[in-house]
Amino acid sequence: MTPLSIAPLCETSGMLADPRTLVARAHDEGYLFFHDLVPRSVVDTLRDVALGLADDLGWLAQDGPCAAGLATPGLALGAYDDPRWVRFLTRVLPHPAFAALRDEPALRRVVEALLGGPADNSAGDVCRVVSGDDPPHTTPPHQERHYVRGEGWLWTAWLPLGDCPLSLGPLAILPRSHRQGLLPHEDGHTPHPSVPVRDDALWLASDLVPGDVIFFSGLTVHRALPHQNGRRLRLSADFRFQRGDGRVPIVRAQTETSP
Repeated sequence: MTPLSIAPLCETSGMLADPRTLVARAHDEGYLFFHDLVPRSVVDTLRDVALGLADDLGWLAQDGPCAAGLATPGLALGAYDDPRWVRFLTRVLPHPAFAALRDEPALRRVVEALLGGPADNSAGDVCRVVSGDDPPHTTPPHQERHYVRGEGWLWTAWLPLGDCPLSLGPLAILPRSHRQGLLPHEDGHTPHPSVPVRDDALWLASDLVPGDVIFFSGLTVHRALPHQNGRRLRLSADFRFQRGDGRVPIVRAQTETSP
């Protein structure tokens, strides 16, 4: 396999005071990245809840503290249709700690600026738990709109629930890929349909800490980097937002159009 070419995400926290510039940047690049956008305490609360559930389900090794998030040997957790993960979701998604992070005021302000109006979060939120011993289920390049069909804008906020260096497999963005519209997704050598991407494509990804947030559009091609951090579980949350009133913002012609 050809090694991925990776450059750091461009941090955009300095644009928070100028929503018009922020939105223009998002429409041009297909993503925004903020360091320390939401309070770490809110992220840590959800992480503690998620790890407690993981422990109840027998996913955590007994030779380390629960907070370390070390997987039990042979866990092989990463498939979207794994019934173990589905059981986990039924318990974590309704939890108040999950809603508290999704509804953080700073996060909502960015989303509402991107959507140009009220945000609805019924497009499908997710809390991911991925172990390092299941490489075939590493999330391949894809677009959210391939799976979340509908009209108008779709923006996702992706947050690590814990320190997430590149070796732990964080989100990687293919900048400006949203300008190509909805792309064909092919069945290849991965368990899920993916967008074919050139071997020399430059992906953007960074070492992340709790409180960091990556926003990307429904047409932005993204993927997970390979998990190469041993037994540590990678925990993350995806919050998907659309316009609450169903309206579609008017943007420049070069930016995302409704699929």
